[in-house]
Amino acid sequence: MLFQPCISTESIAGYTNDKGEFFCKHSDVRQQKIVALRFGKITDLARQAQEYQSFLLKEYSEAMWRLRNPESSFSGYIPFGQYTWFRKPFGKGKDALVPKMIWDTYRQVLGPVHVQLECFSRHVFAGNTLKAALRVYHENIHLPETCAFNVRITCEGKVLTERAYTIRYHESIAEKLELPLPFANGPHTLSLEVSADGKTVAENTLAVRIYPAVSFADSNRRRVFYDPDNRLAAISGERIDDPAEIVNYDPASTCLIAGPYALGADARRAAPAVGEWLRRGGHAVVLEQNPGTQGADNIFDTGLGTVKACQPQWSRWAMNLVKHADRADLTAAGHPFFDGVSESDLSWWNPETFVAHSYLIRGGDDSRDVILSRIGNGLEENELMPVEYEFRDSGYSIIALERPFVAGRIIVSSLLLGSLWQIEPVAAHLLNNLLKME
Repeated sequence: MLFQPCISTESIAGYTNDKGEFFCKHSDVRQQKIVALRFGKITDLARQAQEYQSFLLKEYSEAMWRLRNPESSFSGYIPFGQYTWFRKPFGKGKDALVPKMIWDTYRQVLGPVHVQLECFSRHVFAGNTLKAALRVYHENIHLPETCAFNVRITCEGKVLTERAYTIRYHESIAEKLELPLPFANGPHTLSLEVSADGKTVAENTLAVRIYPAVSFADSNRRRVFYDPDNRLAAISGERIDDPAEIVNYDPASTCLIAGPYALGADARRAAPAVGEWLRRGGHAVVLEQNPGTQGADNIFDTGLGTVKACQPQWSRWAMNLVKHADRADLTAAGHPFFDGVSESDLSWWNPETFVAHSYLIRGGDDSRDVILSRIGNGLEENELMPVEYEFRDSGYSIIALERPFVAGRIIVSSLLLGSLWQIEPVAAHLLNNLLKME
């Protein structure tokens, strides 16, 4: 007999205490650091921890449904421990075994009739539609073997679509939808309801966020793009074919923008000239680059470079895998780079959830560096045992920073701004912020 997918999230979900907070047993400094690295800014640990657990259960369960094998009668399995599900899991009396928030998610995603709206591009430009796949599964032995279902998708009381399907037991349907989102900018929740013979048999939700369209503002500095792949061709500015040509422009009134994956042998050859131009007051913005290329190991002789990183120490069995960040910490809230952006925007970017694939290394004088964004790495090798230690920057991978360079300045970012600005609203907004900085 064929097996179904099995997803274990025990080590990922973590335990929560009776308040719903991730465990920090006996003020264990290792656990405190892990929680801080996971969440970045902690505002309400109980709410954040339980929402994180519920999010994991929902995403993993829906992946399991999607991968379900109709040739098998086995079911999938997602184990969680008592601490995840209940308050006072080993207590007695009416105050014991009190369900936590995750039970609501469980009822949504692991019922015998299941519905999900599958979409990984959940940030939507205002005026655009939401493109998603609707999936409905019939595994309820108490319903007719061939059952008529009605599916309704609503948001804030408005019906976005209504569909009728006939599905046989142990089978499913999948249909691509394009839904209008005539709502204000900000977060919204789409509600899915499946009924059979007038009775609700399944429910689910999908959280989306609507962003305003981005118009790239003018800057007092002259914009000069070095962008061999023309990924920024739609943005106004002058173009050069060799970064060394920037020396022909006044450093006091010009900004050099290196497009995504632009740096290579030409940039390496031009590095001394561009570095000297920066020292004389030039400004440069360098978008995401390929680690290991000649021009990206020491960008324009500033001591900054890009590097791949391995999985963090909390996934020691996956240490040989390259780390891709699906969220980032916002570490310089007052910086103009983050005008109009909050830390909640720096996660789950279209279309594959990732915000960065590589990270920054710092050489030379870093005393005036401003770390703009970073992501936690987990524990160091010598921090795995229960010993006291200081919180150190080595526990983080840098994603974006600003470095004053004599009279000039360079901003380097590994956020996928140049790659995603046309399809990810937050990337477009951040790129616009960079290009209009003085």
